[in-house]
Amino acid sequence: VVDELTVIASSYHRNGYSFPVDAMSPEQALAYRRQFEAAEREYKDKDPDFDALVFGHANMVMPF
Repeated sequence: VVDELTVIASSYHRNGYSFPVDAMSPEQALAYRRQFEAAEREYKDKDPDFDALVFGHANMVMPF
C-alpha cells in the first residue's frame, strides 16, 4: 500500500494529476452493481421518488 501511494504521489507531483486510481476491485464493483440492480428492481415501481433519490444521492440512500 505504501509503495502504491508513493507511485500515486509521484505521478501527481510530476503531472499535476494521477490517473487511474483504483477505488475498489472489479469483484467489489460487480457486487455493488448487483445490489444496486436488485434495489432498482424492488423499488423502482413502488416509489415515485426512486430515480431522483438514487440517481441524485445514491451514496445517501443505498445501504451498501
